[in-house]
Amino acid sequence: MLKLGLVVTPDYFPRDNALELVKIAEKIGIHQISVPEMWGYDAITFLTQIAMLTKRTRISTGIVNIFSRTPSTLAQTAASLNEISNGRMTLGIGLSGPIVIEKWHGIPFEKPLLRTREYVAVLRKILNGEVVNITTKLLGNLQGFKLRIKNLKPIPIHIAAIGPKNIELCGEIADGWIPIWAPLEGFGDLLKHLKVGLEKASKTLENFEITPFTMFGVGPNVDAYFRKHLAYYVGGMGTFYYNLMQRLGFGTEADEIRSYWQKKARDRAEKAVSDEMIAHLAVTGSFDEIMEKLNKLQANNVTMPLLFFPFGSTREVVEQSMQILARIIMSSV
Repeated sequence: MLKLGLVVTPDYFPRDNALELVKIAEKIGIHQISVPEMWGYDAITFLTQIAMLTKRTRISTGIVNIFSRTPSTLAQTAASLNEISNGRMTLGIGLSGPIVIEKWHGIPFEKPLLRTREYVAVLRKILNGEVVNITTKLLGNLQGFKLRIKNLKPIPIHIAAIGPKNIELCGEIADGWIPIWAPLEGFGDLLKHLKVGLEKASKTLENFEITPFTMFGVGPNVDAYFRKHLAYYVGGMGTFYYNLMQRLGFGTEADEIRSYWQKKARDRAEKAVSDEMIAHLAVTGSFDEIMEKLNKLQANNVTMPLLFFPFGSTREVVEQSMQILARIIMSSV
């Protein structure tokens, strides 16, 4: 059976509309709702609403950064959400990037790999119900406390990772990997780094989830929304996404997008997003074309794509997209 997730946030849609989308998602059989956190609405409040509104669908932070909350605070939050949702919680975490962490949260973006390793180690101890006695280089000397929540249920920890070293670390210490824009071609090159980490921890892909954020949409003018979304990330969100495009073989486009963006020529930056980029990075087209792309992702070891609508998607795009998702899920049962 084809598993599909959906990214939903009140940053993209009014809260009432977003909650209606959640209801539809559970009705048609979406496996997981993931809620990202940027610099608008927090993820946790909305996830609490979703947990109360749904019965079967998994819920996940997708993602929250590991700088603005201590691991103890996030562990308390995740355990609380897991109880409210009756064990449906997955914890999606990541680094975000220097621009957000330093200019929004006011925290130095230092030693990200070490922070990730230490953060997950602390989360594991807390969520396993252990007394936490651990000395870290970045997160302090944690001694003598134990989470005061009884009957803890397991919470998978997934890491959003883009760079080769972070992907390798994810394979070593996490239960799942959240890539972004899993390409239809070239995804195997990224998987090589993940497998190195898995081997370090004597793990395999068999019990490891890969849940990429995957642009999705059908309907009027949807390619224009894909272009806006990609141009914003590649041109305006630091070097991480720009470097990823270089590794995926879109170096020429990435250079052009970034150059126009820095000149504040936003329209030209969007036009620099090629048809090839959209074809490789977005799930769109006819029913048969979408099925073919989703099956290709599954063949590339993707456990569950987390489909998201690009910035600015209209109600018509969302409605048509959800209708086609319902058909896809029904046809795969």
